[in-house]
Amino acid sequence: EQNDFNNDGNLDAVLAGNLYQSEIETPRNDASRGIFLAGDGKGNFTALSPAKSGVFIPGDVKNLKAFQFGETSYILAAKNSDYLQVLKLNEADQKK
Repeated sequence: EQNDFNNDGNLDAVLAGNLYQSEIETPRNDASRGIFLAGDGKGNFTALSPAKSGVFIPGDVKNLKAFQFGETSYILAAKNSDYLQVLKLNEADQKK
């Protein structure tokens, strides 16, 4: 999902996903826990820790959707055969 999550005027990115469904001879790819990438407006991104950003999305993520509730940014993560996860993005509140 791409958006200006931290309200600094630059696009940021939240990435997540794993691949649990693969061929029998290929082990599943399940090391991703998601990541928040803060953009600087010049094409550069800085990865923020889960503690700083609030992004920790384990599991077989199939889709992400950003939304705002009041002044706070959230991400809704849909996972295959799992629960919906709602994340409050900490970084979104730090730049205001």
